[in-house]
Amino acid sequence: MEAIVEAVYRDEPFPVEMTNDMLDQLDPSSGKTPLELAACLGKPATIAAILKARPDLLHKEGVSGFTPVQLSSFWANKTGFEALFAAGANINSPAVNGLDCKAIAVSAGHADFAKTIDEIVNSKSSKSAPKGKGKKK
Repeated sequence: MEAIVEAVYRDEPFPVEMTNDMLDQLDPSSGKTPLELAACLGKPATIAAILKARPDLLHKEGVSGFTPVQLSSFWANKTGFEALFAAGANINSPAVNGLDCKAIAVSAGHADFAKTIDEIVNSKSSKSAPKGKGKKK
């Protein structure tokens, strides 16, 4: 597990000896899985590698009752949030405390990050909106 945690902190490829089962293990010092650590620390390459190996972890609640994207909201980590949101994380689902990502950010003292969440969501919406000519009135 130590080699995986080191890879997360460095946002590097995982060691060869990593198995998918190791992605469920908790870091003894933080109590978080590798994906939760990557979400909190904003490590997009690690997030992508973990989700490629284990897409089922995207919406999995950790022992704290929070999903990875909710943890990135709690820590106001834009890079982690963007990577998880781009991967399809549900930002509106309530955490164990009943709060969604924006409310989690506010409750953690990061009201400015709640605005950042809106900007990220609106940016993705505008990029995915169909482009074309509208009817002239």
